[in-house]
Amino acid sequence: MYPFLETIKIDHGQVRNLEFHQQRMDKTIRDMYQVLNPILLSEQITCPAQLNDQVVKCRVLYDLGSLDTSFESYFLKEKIFFRVVHVVKRFYPYKYTDRSVINDLMLHKQACDDIIIVVDRMLTDSSVANLVFRKNKSLYTPEQPLLRGTKRQSYIDQGRIRPRKILVSELQTYDAFKCINAMMDLEDTDWLPVSNIIF
Repeated sequence: MYPFLETIKIDHGQVRNLEFHQQRMDKTIRDMYQVLNPILLSEQITCPAQLNDQVVKCRVLYDLGSLDTSFESYFLKEKIFFRVVHVVKRFYPYKYTDRSVINDLMLHKQACDDIIIVVDRMLTDSSVANLVFRKNKSLYTPEQPLLRGTKRQSYIDQGRIRPRKILVSELQTYDAFKCINAMMDLEDTDWLPVSNIIF
């Protein structure tokens, strides 16, 4: 089994955010194996022709020097209510294929659609996405997410969102929130009231 994963959006034949996926993959290989990554994603991803007229989810499973790609049609599943789950320490610094810890946490969502994970009183991520909070027309993302997402990093580099510590106790000072990830842009979902975050 491959230990690491990249999920990449292909929008009508156009591969999105590839440089950020390459950067994260390079860092993972460097940190885990202390070598340079020999794989160039641009040489490995070719979307099947029959999927070029739609949005596609490309999964890249990889290890040092080897990978496997798969492609499937993507349909956005918007989530509305989120249950807060507290954990003692951060546990997902790399995009692992093994999501067993997150899957166990999802058992606590009860009637909600997803969870928001809190570490040391600070909001981090949902089960599959980074978070963006709106306050007075400014957009912020948790400074220390569980996983530094590629879409999050691209928005930070563009100046569209700013990292900051977001404490549970400060949540009501924000107007609204939404999720972003490799497959979900800021424009893809509606803003949700922070009252949709359930304790």
